[in-house]
Amino acid sequence: MNFAQVTDLWKRHGLMWVVPLLLVLVNVSILSTYRALYSGRVEAIKDQADQEEQGELADMRSQRVQLERVVERARNSRDGIGSLYDEVFATESERFTGVVREVKELAERAGLRPDSIGYPERTIEEHDLIKRSIVFTVSGSYGDLRRFINFLELSDHFVALEKIEVAQGTPQLNISLELTTLFSGRDEEVAAL
Repeated sequence: MNFAQVTDLWKRHGLMWVVPLLLVLVNVSILSTYRALYSGRVEAIKDQADQEEQGELADMRSQRVQLERVVERARNSRDGIGSLYDEVFATESERFTGVVREVKELAERAGLRPDSIGYPERTIEEHDLIKRSIVFTVSGSYGDLRRFINFLELSDHFVALEKIEVAQGTPQLNISLELTTLFSGRDEEVAAL
């Protein structure tokens, strides 16, 4: 085919080539318009998605830090409770004699001399503790009683003053006291084995 034949072919079938050419031109214009109009929106949406992702990551990091703090507080609480049971409450066999000896010494230092002492106990099963009372009656003055209570407050042992009954006697007051202390129930667990 030579150049003259191609030109002749174009002249005879020119309309047939115009339609595809127009379609190509329309598509090129649509694509360039789309790129100009929507490419900025696509970038904006992408940036917004990235910002939301960063915000969510920051929130998750913040929640993780808060959860780590809660876990640390829970561990500290657990350790503190363990320390309370092991050191402050300890077992009855570890602390009872020392507590009774100190109560007697404090009473005598305050000017109160217990004649006889009772030791009733009650189990607090929901906390695995034993509540042991130290019950005794003494004669003394109001000042002696105040001194004894002050000595108890300064004591290193965990001892609570549960009940005081005071009756007028001659020449001094008749004072009934009930002190309590708590012990860990581990002695019973060991004895049960």
